[in-house]
Amino acid sequence: DTAAELPFPGGKPPESLGMAGAVDRLIELNKANSIKQTLVVQPINYKYDHRYVTAALQKYPEMLAGEGLLDLTQGPEGVKAQMRDLASQGYSAFRLNPGLLPEGEKLDSPIVDAVAEMAAELKTPIAFLFFGGLHKFATEAKAVVGRHPGCNFVIEQMGFFLQPATGTGNDRQVDEASFTDLIGFANSPNVYVKVAALYRLYRNSADELVPRLKSLLDKFGAERLMWGSDFPFALDHGGIEQSLTEIQTILGSVGVTEAQRSSILGDTAQKLFFSGRDS
Repeated sequence: DTAAELPFPGGKPPESLGMAGAVDRLIELNKANSIKQTLVVQPINYKYDHRYVTAALQKYPEMLAGEGLLDLTQGPEGVKAQMRDLASQGYSAFRLNPGLLPEGEKLDSPIVDAVAEMAAELKTPIAFLFFGGLHKFATEAKAVVGRHPGCNFVIEQMGFFLQPATGTGNDRQVDEASFTDLIGFANSPNVYVKVAALYRLYRNSADELVPRLKSLLDKFGAERLMWGSDFPFALDHGGIEQSLTEIQTILGSVGVTEAQRSSILGDTAQKLFFSGRDS
């Protein structure tokens, strides 16, 4: 495994993880939990150095798809070239982190328009990561989404309505405005929601998410919702197995049909990220 040989320009991962986040370990855990395919997101720790994830996609092409991290500092033409390059290497989605925009640049900008135009051409969804909460970017995000109906957008981790989004600490508070804004995107048919990293979204118990998921299900429908574990960071919070148990329990409490359960646990993601591939 070459992970230990690569630098971490985006900051070192938690010491507790060690090499537990290696792709071979992910594959082992997927098999143990009957997970057939996974979208692997470029870790912020590697920033724009995609070599490790690219090697993983090449090693397990039937099981993995990639979500690359957009380098917005390259400007409109540069980021479009990055997207074309990564798409040719098996990446089927791209993460847009507003915190990585050039200084003074807004989310509602020519750079993001270029990203959305290229994504529509490549048929690769754009995933918004609002780690500090959706609310502060909601107005700009809605403008971008509205201008680009041919591009699919994903709001990661339910818009991080619990802040700070660290997954630990008694200081975490619900940012109700962010959740309200998230529901507001239901009127945009090209917006999907990741119900992911559950441990970042509740303070004491996953049961807290039952009314939240019911609201999302009522407004978006199961075909626009998808579960995700947040591996490897979830390993410090019970791992894939606990996350899967939690979402199954939540879905049971909400009273979903088997078709809705299948959509949230796999079919939605398969359609967005693995469409056209052999299953």
